[in-house]
Amino acid sequence: MSTSPSLTESTAHPSRKLIIGVTAFIAITSAAGAAALNQLKVNTPAKQATTAPTSAPAASAADEQQPDPSVMVAKLEARLKKTPNDVDGWRMLARTYMVMDRPQESVDANKHVVALAPEDADALVDLARAIGYANGRQLNQESEDLINKALKKNPGHVLGHALLGKTEMDRGQPAKAKAHWQQALANLDAQHPFAQQLRQAISAAEQREANVNTAQQGSAGTPANPAPAATSTHNAKRP
Repeated sequence: MSTSPSLTESTAHPSRKLIIGVTAFIAITSAAGAAALNQLKVNTPAKQATTAPTSAPAASAADEQQPDPSVMVAKLEARLKKTPNDVDGWRMLARTYMVMDRPQESVDANKHVVALAPEDADALVDLARAIGYANGRQLNQESEDLINKALKKNPGHVLGHALLGKTEMDRGQPAKAKAHWQQALANLDAQHPFAQQLRQAISAAEQREANVNTAQQGSAGTPANPAPAATSTHNAKRP
């Protein structure tokens, strides 16, 4: 996908701190995946331990064997083969794949969610994010189209605006990035852990925008190299 050319080198490459901050904000939505993983643990009964001798000390809760996530995922996959219309099951599986760093499988699971719930803005954005993650953690045209479709259904979708904001910043378009992050912040609880990260991202975008404007003004005010003055015929020496 082609990108708009940057005016300055600093505009084209946002600071590492900004990228970390915005990425952290985007990553908070992975809590849904972590929650899905925890839900799988809840729904998967732990193997009962054999009765220990009375002389042995009682094992603490921390020492109890935890279910293997891969085993739990395999059980969910098997369940969905029998109940392929379980949208919540596919959503749980897709988010769990993301947490387990299996992006392509998350894309496939998210496509099932979208097929079952095509009007669901969350489903569209989750699929877009998975596609971007599988695409080297960068949105492509397909994922952007999905997010824009989601924003038509839910104009205040926080993750959708956050993702597009980061993409615009990567393109060297701080004004567009700021607009998306402002929309995200306006629809996020002020006490949300990543609201401050959004505020910092907006400030960085404003600074980058000011730098771009300064560069444009400086370029417009620089006179072109004057052409050499023509030699006057009156002052020219005659042979």
